[in-house]
Amino acid sequence: MTSPHGRFTLALRQFLGQLGREQGGASAARSATLQGMQVTARAILRFMQTLPLPPIAPPRIIGLDDWAWKRGQRYGALVVDLERKKPIALLADRSQQAVADFLKQHPTIEIVARDRSKEFAAALKEALPHAKQVADRWHLAKNLTEHLDKVVSARWKQLTKAVGEAETPPEPIPLSPPAPRPHQAPGEARYEQRLALAQAGLPTGTIAKRLGVGQRTIQRWLSEGHGPYTGPRKPRCSPLDWSTRYLRQRWEAGERNGTVLWEELKAQGYHGSIRSVASHVSLNGGSIHRSGDCLLPLSQSLARPWKT
Repeated sequence: MTSPHGRFTLALRQFLGQLGREQGGASAARSATLQGMQVTARAILRFMQTLPLPPIAPPRIIGLDDWAWKRGQRYGALVVDLERKKPIALLADRSQQAVADFLKQHPTIEIVARDRSKEFAAALKEALPHAKQVADRWHLAKNLTEHLDKVVSARWKQLTKAVGEAETPPEPIPLSPPAPRPHQAPGEARYEQRLALAQAGLPTGTIAKRLGVGQRTIQRWLSEGHGPYTGPRKPRCSPLDWSTRYLRQRWEAGERNGTVLWEELKAQGYHGSIRSVASHVSLNGGSIHRSGDCLLPLSQSLARPWKT
C-alpha cells in the first residue's frame, strides 16, 4: 500500500507523479489541492523522479550534442531521436567513453548528426563505425559562415575592385522637356509622337517620361483622339474687373494715390486688399483697360460679393 513512514499510498504517488509530468510541479500541486489532496510542488517533483521512463523505440537517426551543467566548466551529452523529435538520453558526461557506452546499446543507429566535437567523433568510430556522420543544420551554416568570412576578408580589395570595374552607369532615358504650348502645332506634334511611340510597342510609363508628361495625360490624349489644346484661352476674371471703367476714369482725372482708389472702391462694395488695387494698376502700366468678357457693369457688380 505504502512505504514505511509514508504519507501517500503508492497509487497516489504514481497519480501525482503522472500529473506533474503532464502539468509541471507548481501547476500539478494547485490542481491536486483543488481536488482535496494537500501536496507541495516539491513533493510532486519527487514523485515524478520515481516514475519509470517510457521504453525507448530503437532509434535510426539521432542528433548528438552537448549541454552545460555549468557553462565553461562541466558538460554532458544530449541524444535526440530526430525521426520522432524526442530526447531519448541525457548523459552526465560528454567524454568518449560515456558516449561510446550509450551507442553500443543501440546498434540500430544508422545516421548521426553531430557537432565538431572530437570526443563524439572518436566515440562513433569506436561504437558504430558503420554509422554515417553528418553535420546538423546549425553547425553547417556556422561552418559555411566562418569559411565565407575568411575568404571574403582575404580578398576584399580584389572583390571591391572587380565590382567597381564591372559596374557601368545605366543609360539615361532621354527625356524631352515639357513642350511650350503657345500654338496648336506643338501639341499636335507631341500627340503624333505619342502615337509613334505606342506603335513601337513602348509602355505608357516610358512614353510619359520621354514626352515629359504624366501617364494620365497620355491616357486622356488617347481617349480624346487629339493632343493638348494650345489655342487662345479666355482671360481669367479678377475681383477688380468690374471696377475697370471706374479706375480708368479716376486715373484719367489725375488720381494717382492707390490708397484713395482703394477706399473709394471699398465704399462701393469691394472687399479686396489695397495691394490688389496697386498691383492691378501697376500691371496695366498706369492705364486701365478692359479685361475682355470679365468686365461687368458697375450696378451689376456691386451685388456680387467679391472677396480675395
